[in-house]
Amino acid sequence: MLQISRKYFALPLNHVYFQESKGDSRFDPKLIRYTHLLKPSRQLQGQKTVHIDLQKDEQRLLNSMSTDIQNEVQDMQEKNWNISIIDNVKDSDIHDFKQFYNLNRKKEGGSKINNFDIQTLKLLRDKGGLHITKLENERNETICYRVYVINGEMAMSLYDCSQARRTDDYANAFLIWENIKHFRRLGYKVFDFGDIKGEKQLQQLKVNYGGTIVTVFSGFISKTFISTMLLQLHWWRGMKGTSYE
Repeated sequence: MLQISRKYFALPLNHVYFQESKGDSRFDPKLIRYTHLLKPSRQLQGQKTVHIDLQKDEQRLLNSMSTDIQNEVQDMQEKNWNISIIDNVKDSDIHDFKQFYNLNRKKEGGSKINNFDIQTLKLLRDKGGLHITKLENERNETICYRVYVINGEMAMSLYDCSQARRTDDYANAFLIWENIKHFRRLGYKVFDFGDIKGEKQLQQLKVNYGGTIVTVFSGFISKTFISTMLLQLHWWRGMKGTSYE
């Protein structure tokens, strides 16, 4: 389990990742957010993602991937490109990622990282729960980033972003494979692809990288009237297009 604490409109909020089962303690804060709880909870929303078993040997993991992805990875290995693995994340690393992510998301018309997100990344970093990787070409230009929440056993994809070119799809596949190998060497048990936007993407990841489609549980649990009203405000603003996270 990994947990960070913060204030949400002056209300204490705990954000819990990967907990095996949901505890219920009188000492819990009045507002708790769970991400990818591994055991069912009627109070949380089930969602599907793809898990890869990192306890398999490297060749079996490679063979589980589609032929197209294997060929893309092999082609990328012949390029003189550099992978940066950032375990000791600094503020400057988070800033560089934010700049790259927001620039490319703007081109795609997607949501950008805001100050709340940056605070989340820093809190995760301070708990040893943040891992950043990036791929640069031979001209030292950043091609893609992948950011993970980690707890020593699980590595969950939190953000990924590439330049909007077809060749960068190959680069992203290559970086995923290198990350899978890296976490396996560190003794991690599960590689989690994170929040999946739709059934088509879910099936595509399963076909391309193997692994298992699993159900995890995420969402907020509120224990007071005030925190419940704040959550309703959060959802209303979200529908209006204002991002809190």
